[in-house]
Amino acid sequence: MSLVHSSSFDLTKTYFMIAGIAGVNPKIATTGSVTFARYAVQVALQYEFDARDKPADFPIGYVPQGSFRPDEYPAELYGTEVFEVNDALRKLAVGFAKQATLNDTIAAQQYRANYKANTAFAAGSEGPSVVECDTATSDNFWSGTLLSEAFENTTSLFTNGTGVYCTTQQEDN
Repeated sequence: MSLVHSSSFDLTKTYFMIAGIAGVNPKIATTGSVTFARYAVQVALQYEFDARDKPADFPIGYVPQGSFRPDEYPAELYGTEVFEVNDALRKLAVGFAKQATLNDTIAAQQYRANYKANTAFAAGSEGPSVVECDTATSDNFWSGTLLSEAFENTTSLFTNGTGVYCTTQQEDN
């Protein structure tokens, strides 16, 4: 609070970038990558069908609240589904990050080898990089192909086809 109340700083045009750790979608990036999201998408505001019980014509078991199908944009929004960062600031940060040498350990290389057999996960088998993509946030931890595909869909749907789901976290929305 002392920073906010200090007369030494003018915070009226100040941005704060928050760094943290996240899970990564191996279709887009890999362990040790640095990602910069344009959108933080709240993926939990949906109806969930158990994948074993979902309607046969639903490719995934998640339907946005206020919708009747997984591919239908919600009729009503809470207003907290998507947060968009200042893209010019993001691109500036990406430029600085691309000048860094990213750490790549033998253990990380061995872990990434698990993705080499599946061409859909080619990015997951490569070395760490700096990636511009988007983050999905929820109060629930998730793992697995079906849920990842559901949240790929949600990210794309809620951002009108412009968002690319690549990381997961719980604290940013």
